[in-house]
Amino acid sequence: MSAAAVVVLALAVERPAAPSPPVTPAVCEDRLVAYSALGEHARTRIGLERTPQAAAPVGAGERRDSPQGTRWLVAVEPDYTRPGPWTTVLAVSGNPTGGELLRATFRDHGSGGVRTTWLNERLLFVQVWWGRIASSDLVIDVERGALLVAEDADLAAFLGPCESRTPAP
Repeated sequence: MSAAAVVVLALAVERPAAPSPPVTPAVCEDRLVAYSALGEHARTRIGLERTPQAAAPVGAGERRDSPQGTRWLVAVEPDYTRPGPWTTVLAVSGNPTGGELLRATFRDHGSGGVRTTWLNERLLFVQVWWGRIASSDLVIDVERGALLVAEDADLAAFLGPCESRTPAP
């Protein structure tokens, strides 16, 4: 081994690696969900259309009534034991006198699925999970068949470690 190689090897052995800068965890209480306008990715995977009442998927899912029972929805959910992405279809009775249904289709979503909550007799909140940290929050006027609110939610701030300002009891 040459003298130059011995010197380089000796320097490498004697010189410790530069320390990594300390990682400062975020403060848990400061993390926020980042909301933005509904993006093209979600917009192309959401469909709203009117369909005849006779097309209601009877027995396909659990019927969920609105707070006063004047409207209802049935969610036709995918088989999550099969590989995704998945599609969920909501059949919503938006007209208390019968007639047409509102058919809401959510294509290619993640395993978090589609969650629904009636806000009142006319408005339905829908949360669609596209992946582990990305979802869309929607408010649908079921009578008009229109999206009143449509936003994407990004939960990336919740991925890393955090420290609480208030110590645990």
